[in-house]
Amino acid sequence: MMKNRKTKYSEDEYVYSAVKVSSMSAKLITETELLSFCELGSSKALRERLCECVFFKEDEEASFEELLSGVLAGNYDTLSSFLPDRSPVDILRVRNDAHNVKTAIKCAAAGIEPDPYFMRGGIFDSKDLADMCAKRDFSSLPTMLSTAAEKALEIMDSHASARLIDNVLDRACFDYMRELAAEFGCPQIDKLLKLKTDIVNTVTRLRILKIKNENTAKVLLSDSFVGVGNIPPYKMIDSETPNALIELLSGFISEKNSSKLHSAISEGAGNDRLAAILDTVFLCEALDVCRNELLGISPVISYAISFEYLVKNLRIIACGLDAGKDADAIREELRLCV
Repeated sequence: MMKNRKTKYSEDEYVYSAVKVSSMSAKLITETELLSFCELGSSKALRERLCECVFFKEDEEASFEELLSGVLAGNYDTLSSFLPDRSPVDILRVRNDAHNVKTAIKCAAAGIEPDPYFMRGGIFDSKDLADMCAKRDFSSLPTMLSTAAEKALEIMDSHASARLIDNVLDRACFDYMRELAAEFGCPQIDKLLKLKTDIVNTVTRLRILKIKNENTAKVLLSDSFVGVGNIPPYKMIDSETPNALIELLSGFISEKNSSKLHSAISEGAGNDRLAAILDTVFLCEALDVCRNELLGISPVISYAISFEYLVKNLRIIACGLDAGKDADAIREELRLCV
């Protein structure tokens, strides 16, 4: 599953990888092109444009989402093929595995076929995960994930809320990401993973703030965080306003991004809008962390994250076009570091 390593991360091992991804980065769809896509009439027109610029090959039997997820999975495979250690890529891929385990378990409970709901690009083949679920045996997964999957099966058997399945597997996913990062030993990855944890927990806390029922809120606060980043969860629990939460986060993001979040709150932005801004903040902070290192792992991290957000933006554009939104409304939703 993973290339063996004798030592932890060494910058010198990634000179070739850095040069390789610099060449790959030059071929990415540009921000100007993305903005122009917002003026297309439909996702069909977007699909045709992406075929023209050879972002993917047309496959009439595949949906637009299948084509996008296939490109993303292929990019992970390409990176893994030339990196000295695929751990940095696996840290990104394991989120798809967590999604697929959740999908397999929930579909089994509902008695429906999981294949249409699986995401490509995980470390493990989705069909293997479906077989594990059918056999109720996830022991071939890493211990953190297998333990969580078994717990999720117990939750399914007890007919408890599907939210609990999500919580168990989301926490295990982040725990495994942290384990991979610790084994790899790269300060940039460790810093970004802590920030990602903080942002996910902040979004969770913002949503819980909206819940009027005090007992329900307490239950959610007890099991909804995905671990500890820079900010201890108890401090988030003690923060009872959106501005207080952003103030906690401000110590770990730029003043510009902090001001953007506070401004959005003062303008009455809802949770979905704040979540989108926080997602963009992570992208901008990640690129800033990697910007000053031309060799080593930083260009690889920057490229991998940029590609993920490119695919995310294409999804946003496609959904916006099909919903009949105007170009400016779609552009407002894009994750771009302007």
